[in-house]
This record gives sequence, C-alpha cells and structure tokens, in this order.
Amino acid sequence: MSSVKIKVKKLHEEAILPRYAHEGDSGMDIFALEETIINPLERKIVRTGISVEIPNGYEVQFRSKSGLAANYGVVILNSPGTIDSTYRGELLAILYNSDKNKPYKVEKYSKVGQIVLKKVEQIELEETKNLSYSSRGIGGLGSTGLFIKDEKSIILGLTGSIASGKDVISEYLKEKEFLYISLSSIIRNMASKYDIEITRKNLQDFGNKLREQHGSGYLAEEALKIIKENNCKKAVIDGIRNPGEIEVLKNQNNFQFTLISVDSSLETRYQRLLIRNKPSDPKTWQEFIKADERDKGRGESETGQGVAKCMDSADFKLINEKDIESFKVQIGEFYNKINKKL
Repeated sequence: MSSVKIKVKKLHEEAILPRYAHEGDSGMDIFALEETIINPLERKIVRTGISVEIPNGYEVQFRSKSGLAANYGVVILNSPGTIDSTYRGELLAILYNSDKNKPYKVEKYSKVGQIVLKKVEQIELEETKNLSYSSRGIGGLGSTGLFIKDEKSIILGLTGSIASGKDVISEYLKEKEFLYISLSSIIRNMASKYDIEITRKNLQDFGNKLREQHGSGYLAEEALKIIKENNCKKAVIDGIRNPGEIEVLKNQNNFQFTLISVDSSLETRYQRLLIRNKPSDPKTWQEFIKADERDKGRGESETGQGVAKCMDSADFKLINEKDIESFKVQIGEFYNKINKKL
C-alpha cells in the first residue's frame, strides 16, 4: 500500500496524533483532547488538538467509528466530512448522540472517529442544452435533489394556535436545512426601534398597524426579501396570522408555497405556556383566553389577527396533544408525505 506524507501539528501538548490501529487499515483513529458529556439527541464539537497540511489534489475525510455507532449510537455528523487541502485549523469532530435516553461520556484520549485520505479531482463544467438519456432522474427523491423542482424555491408556511407546537416543527425543518424566518421576530425587531415594550398585546397591535399601513401581506413581503437576499431554495416562515400573508406567498411565480397548521386543546396549550414562561406570554387563564381569541381573529379587522382563517386554508393540518417525542414522530411522518407531494 502506497503512502502520502502529511504534515501534522500539535496545537496542544497533550494532543494525541492520529494512528492506524492495524497494519493495512484505511482509516487513522483520532482522539479526544478533552472529556465531555453528550446528552441524548445532542450534538457536540469535540476537539482533537491537532491540525494538518494536506497536499494539493487530496482531501481528508472524517468518518464515524463503527463501534461507537453500533454500541452507543454515537456518530460523526455529515460523515464523511471533507477537510480541504487549504484548511489549517484544528480538526474538530462533530459528534451526535442518537440515543434517546442515555448520555454518552467522551473520555479524554478516547477514539472519536477516523480520518481517511482521498485523492480528488476538480470538476470542469461544460454547459450544454442536451444531456444523454438516462431513466434515472425522472422525478423522485435522490435524482433531482430535495424539494427542488423547476428551479423553484420551496416555502413552507406555519400557522396555528398559541403554544400549539409551531416551534417544534420549525426546529425539525431547521435540521433539514430550511432557512427559518419568524414573522413575529420581524415585528419584534421593528417594534424595538420605537422602544415599544415587548408584550403579546403590543406585538399584536404593532403587527396590525404595519399591515394597516402597508397592506395585509406586508410581513410576508418582508420575509420574501430575506429569502431572496439569501438566495435560498428551502425556507420556513413561522407565525402566519393573516390571510393576506398567505395570498402574497401563493402568488409568487418563483416559489412553491405550502401552508401547514398545528393545533392543540386550550388546556394543553395553557399548560405549555406556564412551563415555557416567555416574558410576552399571558400569565393567567383569563389573559390566555383573551389573547387566544384575538389571535384567532375575534373582533379583528381585515388587516388584524386572523389565525383561524389561516388554519382553515392550510394544506396540511397537524394535531399536537401528546408529548414532544410523539409529536416529532408525527412531524417526521408528515415530512415524508409532503416530500413526495412537492
């Protein structure tokens, strides 16, 4: 087996250099510089204390240890991850503990992954109007890429009752590399410029004022600006509360829009409010009912809150009455369905 010389530098005197466990192995073991705990379903960056100089024409790939994956459910995210020949920073392993119940302790000097040297060639693109025929790539995931059809960007909109679980869906989609945009954050940022106290009522009032001055779809238009500025192909817009926002998003030629609603019972949502204890949340049952009725559109003008109408317009409707893990399973099942439709 041939070899390639790679320069390696210790960034910390206690670092251990990568090494082959057996003669003929393709992967060199890498070792943790420090002890750390990775909680269930948590990811953590683990230092190795070394950096390398890779020759041009090669890359080093980070890969998981099969023993860690099989015995503990601990893997390196984005494995195999590429380290380019121009990179001179510390080698960092992004470890993920997929076990739902048990934390994993990374011992100092323990093996946390492997590195493999790979020869690479650069791509030279040649633009053409025609490609040779292949049955592969006619629809379906894995042939045209996730969600991208006819070069349109995919926008998923979230609407739903207060504390129904929109944030859980958002976190799931962020893990799927969706750009996250919150209409409430847009309102909050604008309100802060006028020194408006951040309460739910004040944000509702200010959001209504913005829609009254600039049109019912104004906040959606602001969200679209963010998507275009980021040249984004997948985005989720959270906190849609007026039908005018839906209309703006559905009338975009360059975007494919799908609206998702989520709901829970009043009692369940009130208990969640008490637990999460956000400063802007209602603090009593009476305050919660009043805020919820207004959020749904009771007593509101056309430019005001209108979540109930938005929920009626949803393409997909989710109910979140169980624990968060059960809801995540439901989100995963929904995501697989929507993936096939888009």
